[in-house]
Amino acid sequence: MFREYFDHWTSPRFVVETADDGLDGERKIEEFRPDVLILDIKMPRKDGRELYRDLVQKKKFIPTIVFFDIVSVDEVLEIRRYGNPAFVEKGSRASSMPEMAGLIQKIAYFG
Repeated sequence: MFREYFDHWTSPRFVVETADDGLDGERKIEEFRPDVLILDIKMPRKDGRELYRDLVQKKKFIPTIVFFDIVSVDEVLEIRRYGNPAFVEKGSRASSMPEMAGLIQKIAYFG
């Protein structure tokens, strides 16, 4: 959905890469070095918590938006042990594409 939305943008131009799971995401992060990471918590093979933790432990500090649907307090606290990403709930007003685009721009420009 993000790729489709941002494909038509010309100013600023966004290049959107996607991953099928956490391991694929880890590989693509190494390859493409994103300015902003939109991370789902629930992914196969390596979930978002594990991926975020591993990135921070490797000193790869990428401004991150955690995009979630149902998450427990323990999952949020686990992620917060490693950093302070933005959290956006799927289906909320903040998750509408215009709102997400604004948040992505702010995070990309200001970290």
